[in-house]
Amino acid sequence: MLTLNYYVEITATPQRVWRVLTDAELYKRWAQAFSPQSQFEGEWEEGSDITFFDPDMGATRAVIDSVQPLHRLEFHHVAIF
Repeated sequence: MLTLNYYVEITATPQRVWRVLTDAELYKRWAQAFSPQSQFEGEWEEGSDITFFDPDMGATRAVIDSVQPLHRLEFHHVAIF
């Protein structure tokens, strides 16, 4: 199985980064750079499912592995459709 890990340095406060990644409206604006209509549905809670989708590009389902607000947000994709 292919595993991809990404690490990015961002010049912003942890609070701002957290909000952009977890707030549905802010996520849409951020994600436009790589997926013009990207959205997510679900809750950012450990063990929960979350679906990322773009009407033109399809969707992926992920499981939330770890949530440590302002510090860590880990998930793994389990399906592409």
